[in-house]
Amino acid sequence: MKRDVEYELARNIRQLGHLDIEGGGEVVVRGGYAYVGHMKPPMGTSIIDVSDPANPTVVAQITPPDEWSHTHKVKVVGDIMITNVEQDRRHFLRKGDKIEGLRADGLSDADIAQRLAVKHSDIAVLEEAVARGYSSGGFRVWDISDKSAPKLLSYIK
Repeated sequence: MKRDVEYELARNIRQLGHLDIEGGGEVVVRGGYAYVGHMKPPMGTSIIDVSDPANPTVVAQITPPDEWSHTHKVKVVGDIMITNVEQDRRHFLRKGDKIEGLRADGLSDADIAQRLAVKHSDIAVLEEAVARGYSSGGFRVWDISDKSAPKLLSYIK
């Protein structure tokens, strides 16, 4: 059955080219360029020349503002590009907000790890993230008139 589904999804589709690049986020194609948002730092947003679909070429890569952020969404209108900035691994890291209360209830780290469905070694990672906080979220606006050299116009946190 799975093979039938794969065939149905691939029907009338032919691969023209290939680019080995991480993705996972939004892809927007405008005017011969693909704009790809990435889920994992240090990848942020890639601008890819796809005017020759058989030979896609990365012309620019923009990293997230810090190692704790990802920028997996991208919108393009004319020569303006907008990218989001979100905390990487936020669903996992938010579990750290519960540690203090669970300790106040007298739970050990082993019990807390079990309650939060994380590894015992993750407790330190979660506590570090809580102590660090996160204030980078928002969006960035770029001038992409030169696709190979995007210029940051504004960062709205």
